[in-house]
Amino acid sequence: MLDISVPPRQGVGNKKTRSVAGIWLRAIVDTPKDTRPDRTMEKTNIERFDEVAAQILSALYETFPRPTHIDPKVIGVLDETPTRDDTGGVIYSEEWKELTTFANHTAKWLAEEGYLSERSGRSYSMYTLSAVGLKSLKHVDQPELGADTLGEKIKKASSDGARATTSKLVDQFFAIGAPLLAKAIGVG
Repeated sequence: MLDISVPPRQGVGNKKTRSVAGIWLRAIVDTPKDTRPDRTMEKTNIERFDEVAAQILSALYETFPRPTHIDPKVIGVLDETPTRDDTGGVIYSEEWKELTTFANHTAKWLAEEGYLSERSGRSYSMYTLSAVGLKSLKHVDQPELGADTLGEKIKKASSDGARATTSKLVDQFFAIGAPLLAKAIGVG
């Protein structure tokens, strides 16, 4: 523990007050400033987007053509099941709420850009791959290197946690899909 005394000229007039001030300062010095995990390894928003988009695309590719509700458990980013309180209300963790919001924003953007089809319901939306999304995921980049589709590669990379590979595959998905979307709207 650090022994800190506060001299009278700094506005603390008597010895008892200086002693209390010293205890208070020791508490500040001994208390960690930031108890949160190290933020140097935290993902950027784009890295999170790539990861969540890959998980959404993978889940929808696997369940195609069935409309699917997007939540952290369905897309495989959180293995948690919300609980119920005494009145039957659903209790969600803060992480669940945050991931659900991010996943739904991601799915909504993918739908607005034409990669997914959204079916709005009363309380939540269901999603399927659009024709462009399905065609992009069924793409086989280099048949001579194997018959894995882009969808299968994304599923494998996202389940393995290969962040850099997942990001490159999501970029490839958009690169394949963009000309298809342009052609669909008569631009290309």
